[in-house]
Formats: sequence, structure tokens, C-alpha cells
Amino acid sequence: MNTLVGTVRSNRKLNPQDLVQAKLKKGEHKGKESTTVVAVLKWKDKRDVLILSTVHGEEEAEVQTRKGIKEKPAMIIGYNQSNSFINLSDQMKSYLHCLRRGVKWYRKLVVELLTESALVHAHVICRYIYNNKSQSQNSKRK
Repeated sequence: MNTLVGTVRSNRKLNPQDLVQAKLKKGEHKGKESTTVVAVLKWKDKRDVLILSTVHGEEEAEVQTRKGIKEKPAMIIGYNQSNSFINLSDQMKSYLHCLRRGVKWYRKLVVELLTESALVHAHVICRYIYNNKSQSQNSKRK
């Protein structure tokens, strides 16, 4: 069975309108579940978030934040955990941006694929290997 967790634009055609138009206060959420095991949830933190999932329902879970323990929908927690590497990768690529104006689109694509993505992925892999080596060496010393 395929699983899906992702955000949805609020102006999509088949969204439940009562859910889209609901006014929520910070920390509140409202959801609906269809007969085909697809759940739609609207949650407000700083902004309204509309999220769709085939894995989660409307249940909440506790999360440790800087300010203490906070209740969040499990759908939001699952989405954030699955997209953490993508967001980190995009952030790191933004620091390495080496494209110029006036370069043809296919050259930009090649430069982006060969340099920016490769550098970011190589950096992440090296950090992972280095952290595992240092942890294994520390455990041998004990």
C-alpha cells in the first residue's frame, strides 16, 4: 500500500470547503477523513496549513520544542520528519549558488546537477561517515 503525506493548496478543486473556510486559533486543528482512508487536516500555527495523509488520522502527539512540550497533530510531525533532509538540502544549496544571469537554461541545469547537488550530497555523506567513525572510536575507548 502506498503512503502519502503532503501539503495541499487550499484552492484545489475537491477540497472540503467547510474545512478550508474554517477559522482557527493558534494551535487548533480540524480534520476530515474519507471512506477511502484519506485524511485532510487544517492546522494553524503561524499560518493555516492544509495537509493530506493516507497514514495518519486526527490524533495528536507531544513534541519537545525549545519552549517545552507542545501538542501537535501526528500528521504534521510525520510530514516534518520525512521532509527534513529535503529542506536541509535546499538550504545548503542556496549558499552555493553559482549560476549567472544570461546562461542558457540547459547549462544552468547541468551546473546545478553537477556542482550544487553533488557538493551538498558529498558534504552530507562525509559528515555522516565522520560522525559514525568518531562515535565508534569513542565507544572503543570506553
